[in-house]
Amino acid sequence: MMPRTARKIAQLVISRIMPQLNVRDWDLASINVAKADEFSSFLEPENSKVPEFSHLNNTDHVESVEVRRLDDIFPALQERIGFRRPYLKLDTQGYDLEVLRGSVHTLRSIAGLQTEASVIGIYRQMPDFMETIAQLKAYGFDLTGMYAVARDASLRLVEFDCVTINREYALKLAERPV
Repeated sequence: MMPRTARKIAQLVISRIMPQLNVRDWDLASINVAKADEFSSFLEPENSKVPEFSHLNNTDHVESVEVRRLDDIFPALQERIGFRRPYLKLDTQGYDLEVLRGSVHTLRSIAGLQTEASVIGIYRQMPDFMETIAQLKAYGFDLTGMYAVARDASLRLVEFDCVTINREYALKLAERPV
């Protein structure tokens, strides 16, 4: 669930920076636009496990959107903005592992990464937290924290943020004198 400030930053990047990157060959994908936009996802809603979200997590309509792999746009973003050790915040409503699959080369340059992990899936075919954590480890990221994002009416944890550090970056930090 993306806060308004993060959503505004994402819209700024998409509207002002992306067109200047000279990136071509965008792929099109269908996104389920939910009644509450923070629930919009490339995945279909699954409301049987957390029914109190169903009034928000219902598809209002489907839109076709342009998507691009991070590996394809990262070098241009890095050149344009000039960052050296970026922190990657993902919040794609159940699609974060797909984003990571399109970022395998870029991930070596990412110092830290934050992604949501699902305990109770609110989308069909959404990976669970164990798969998410296993994939993060396989990509070379170690957990530094886990923070509740959403709970249901029974106080069961629905999803949490995984905050991670790039293992190679962490080892370099550990070698530095204190």
